This record gives sequence, structure tokens and C-alpha cells, in this order.
Amino acid sequence: MANDISQYRAGRPPGARNRFGKQALADLEDAWLQHGRRALDIIAIEDPSRFVAAALGLLPKDVLVKIEHSEDGPTMSSAERHKLIQMLDDWDEFQSWRQAKTIEHTPRHGP
Repeated sequence: MANDISQYRAGRPPGARNRFGKQALADLEDAWLQHGRRALDIIAIEDPSRFVAAALGLLPKDVLVKIEHSEDGPTMSSAERHKLIQMLDDWDEFQSWRQAKTIEHTPRHGP
């Protein structure tokens, strides 16, 4: 009897990971619909540093800005350009702050 390597095949069956991921997201959605706002309120009070970390984790890490030049002249007014530059400066400042050292917080319970 020859060794059939296919009988020792390790790992998940094809598609199992996708099924698991879809079910996990469906379960998460159900839990969110039932507890979402209340859970946010509780974590914001009991562990604000974790709340802020979770909120910031949802924000994009990079911003892509595409500016096209028109031969007919500027498509952006001076005020619009100024506003865009300010937004980019604010984003850069936010990214620097986001990468700053995290301050640990121990929640206080009671008055």
C-alpha cells in the first residue's frame, strides 16, 4: 500500500475561513444592534483610553489628495486652497498626535 499524501492533508476545507468570517461579522452585527450604544457608553466611562484608542483605530491612517490642474485656469479659489492647506496641516498634526505615547489610565469606580 503506497503512502497517499492526500490523506494527511492538513488545514481547513476550502471556503471554511470565509464562512467563519462571514458568520463572525453577522454575529458582531447582531451584538452591535443589541448592545452597541450602551457598550460604547460603558467603555467611555470605565476605560476612556481604550474607548479613544478604538475610536481612533477606525479613522483612516492615510489620506490621498489628488489635485488636477486645468489649462483654463485654477479650479480652486484662493479661499478653497487656503482651506485645503489648513486641512492638510491639521491632518499632519493629528497623525503626529496619534503616534504619540499612550498615557495609561486606570478607571476610578465610585465617587
